[in-house]
Amino acid sequence: STIEYREDTYEVTRISFLCFAGNKEITSVVISEGVKEIGPSSFVRCDKLKSIILPNSVTIIDRMAFEDCKNLEEITISESVTNIKENAFNGCESLKKVTCHATTVPETSSSFFDYAKSATLYVPAESIEAYRKTAPWNTFKNILPIPKE
Repeated sequence: STIEYREDTYEVTRISFLCFAGNKEITSVVISEGVKEIGPSSFVRCDKLKSIILPNSVTIIDRMAFEDCKNLEEITISESVTNIKENAFNGCESLKKVTCHATTVPETSSSFFDYAKSATLYVPAESIEAYRKTAPWNTFKNILPIPKE
């Protein structure tokens, strides 16, 4: 199943605490413009979740938002994200690809970097050196430019 939040249907600006925690059916999350914050533990332990796409309106991914999503393989972080709080992606052991569109390196702690050694981080070409110099982003095994479509 895919969860899709559409601004024309809902006036949601924040996905709240434990909103979808432990859901056993969600396989992907696509959130539309208008949502500004992914709240704490909002998708924690969503066992079948494989991919997340966040819109440009999201600025904060709160603590433990996607913690223990063991099958999460791919994350797309919008250019407007400025802060990824502690353990936002802790326990995402299947992580393979993180695409971060932010040209300014988002502030973060070790949110998903436990598995960064086996994942590839894609960032804007002009920001590669900034990501390579900034801990803990620099723990990713590969940091490459976002491929042109």
